[in-house]
Amino acid sequence: MRLILKCPLEIGISALIAKNKVCGVLLAGGHSRRMNGHDKAFMVLAGVPLLKRILAIVQPQLKALCLSTNHRNEKYCSFGIPIVQDESKDHVGPLGGIIAGMEWVRKFHPETEWIASFPCDTPFLPSDFVTQLYWQVQNKDVDIVYSHSGKRVHYICSLWRVRLHKFLHRAVLEEGVSEVNVLISRCKSMGVEWPTEPNDPFFNINNPEDFEMAEKQVLNYDQG
Repeated sequence: MRLILKCPLEIGISALIAKNKVCGVLLAGGHSRRMNGHDKAFMVLAGVPLLKRILAIVQPQLKALCLSTNHRNEKYCSFGIPIVQDESKDHVGPLGGIIAGMEWVRKFHPETEWIASFPCDTPFLPSDFVTQLYWQVQNKDVDIVYSHSGKRVHYICSLWRVRLHKFLHRAVLEEGVSEVNVLISRCKSMGVEWPTEPNDPFFNINNPEDFEMAEKQVLNYDQG
């Protein structure tokens, strides 16, 4: 499905509704092996650490936000948001972080129906990301809505119904499902396509070359 952009009035109304209905989990559990061991969350892009940049984008869109990480880095605590950890014996990637985020929502915000997930290495996320995806799922029988841009699918940049918690826990922690696309294929889901100009909103930094590319693109994003 192609994203349907709304008029400013609709955006404002939907943003207010989404902010009261959606919590979020920021995923920072990777090992950054391709970044020579540097923790991507604290790499500085245009004078701002990646984690701080992404928090500034997503926090205004959400009722509440937690951060999922397996690192014992005290720097994370300085950002003043709750930290949750993947407690599985074998860290199962982003799905473990999403499960941990759902558990946090169920405990501290039990009235919340949706949780948004974001990776910490995606510096150009849209400022209306949650609003647009939340608007797309209204009156639809879906449990997950994920993102497309160009020819790529971004399963981690998604909205998930919190009621999937038991299903995810069983599939991931008991059955051993670790591929996000495999898990999503077993759920009621839909994709939303985003424009890629002037920047791909889901461009993610995996290696030093990506970081150099982000440095070239960030000026267009910050001025947009």
